[in-house]
Amino acid sequence: MFNKTLWKLSWKNILHNPVLNFMTLLQMIAVFFIAISLTSGICSRFDDYLPFRPLLSAEGEFYNTIYAVDPQTGITLNRKTLSEKLYGEPELAGTYNVWLEYTDGKKVHSGNVYISYDDALLKAYIPELESGTWFPETFDSQDKIPVVVSQNQYGLQVGDEISFAAFGYEENLQARVIGVMKEGAKFINCTNPKNDDFSAKNLYYHFYHEIEERTLFLFPQSLLDDGDKAITQLHGPLFVTYTGQNHEAKEKNREYLKTIPNSYCNETDVIQSNSYTYIFEECRLLFPILLAVLIMTVVGSMSVNALMAKHRLRAFAVFYICGLKWRECAKISLISSFMIGALSFAIAVGSIGILQNTTLLANSVIRIGWVQIVVLLGIMLIYMLFAIALPIRLIQSRTPIQVLHSN
Repeated sequence: MFNKTLWKLSWKNILHNPVLNFMTLLQMIAVFFIAISLTSGICSRFDDYLPFRPLLSAEGEFYNTIYAVDPQTGITLNRKTLSEKLYGEPELAGTYNVWLEYTDGKKVHSGNVYISYDDALLKAYIPELESGTWFPETFDSQDKIPVVVSQNQYGLQVGDEISFAAFGYEENLQARVIGVMKEGAKFINCTNPKNDDFSAKNLYYHFYHEIEERTLFLFPQSLLDDGDKAITQLHGPLFVTYTGQNHEAKEKNREYLKTIPNSYCNETDVIQSNSYTYIFEECRLLFPILLAVLIMTVVGSMSVNALMAKHRLRAFAVFYICGLKWRECAKISLISSFMIGALSFAIAVGSIGILQNTTLLANSVIRIGWVQIVVLLGIMLIYMLFAIALPIRLIQSRTPIQVLHSN
């Protein structure tokens, strides 16, 4: 009953100055919206970087290869043939162009995109799937190669068994569809930076079947290598990382790799540094706005609560005579601040939760997750602490007798 009384008095405390409290409510909602946007932006950029963190944090180089061939012999390079050219035992993680053409048994369909990944990249990132599953971590011995496809004009669905004409091979490659990507899903593939440095964000490409008017087929490179079932050629991202190799071997490898056709090459630590810059550049843009609005809200809430506490000192003195302690009177201001903060929190989170499933935010990075919730709770705690600071000091600086005599 005692706690219920405090909450009722706190609500009346809010209604005593509705305009000022409403302005504080709007300011808190604005702070929460900006905080959600800022945090979502950072989280989305971390999501781009984290799959590649093991590769970018290792010592090595990155190359965006273009139909890689040996510069001396003209032989196409894949994982096996490139490993034979390199000194020591560097780890390779690359993407490959697969020389295939989809066939429905009656017609060979040209113009599609066929890409295979080394196991390290298969495990690093999983595109958004509309149905089915991504490639498993280990492959059982099987006659049919698993394949993931984009949205397509052929009506391919999970479980369909399909065939590919393999260039240079008499027999067709038999495969089974295990997953279908969402329209617009991103997958590992390089995009060239325009006005900024190459970072983790440039290791992805969004595939829209309606725009491309062709189908994307993704394969595991290890199965194509083991079965010698199709010609594959390095094309796209290639990570070359080292563990304990000597400096001379690294330099010889670097000299050779730079002669392979590529549109970009650099050390992995440079790309990692660029990725960190990319992740936090949004902070530099939005954090000053968030800080300014938060300061305005804190100052405003402190003033409002102090003003309300001053106007209601006589009421607090009466409460004290009726049995409430001075600290319980201070709790009324604290609970009032909590009510405003909780309502602002609910409105902001509820609005984002609804809007993120609509066209308004569907294509944005703004989302509600545990990181965003933690940030909002931290802001709310700061708001409450500062909002109650002046009222507590004002109440505790006077005795109930002094209040009653002065009023």
